[in-house]
Amino acid sequence: MLIYLSSPYTDPDQTVREFRHIQARRYVAAELLNNNRIIFSPIVHYHELAQAEGLPGSFEFWQPVNRHFIENSETLIVLRLPGWQESIGVRAEVEIAIENGLLIEYADPVA
Repeated sequence: MLIYLSSPYTDPDQTVREFRHIQARRYVAAELLNNNRIIFSPIVHYHELAQAEGLPGSFEFWQPVNRHFIENSETLIVLRLPGWQESIGVRAEVEIAIENGLLIEYADPVA
């Protein structure tokens, strides 16, 4: 069962983006992979690539990739990092999940 981890990312402040990346990575490693759950997180999988290659961090750029993974998942987990409720990307990912009948769960970051 593939799980899609949704979490806010885009912010003009590089420090905020890095914090969000670290929190998503920590959650994926600590909570999901250690419990034998198969997870896709666009932030965990693509943050370093985007940084190294100068790719945009906007939801619009990544939406086709994210949509593909959501449509092929069974569950969407929303990681409730600061800013998650205002995130355009998180809202869009939840809408795509609803359209595709995914189970939606909400999780708090790992301390």
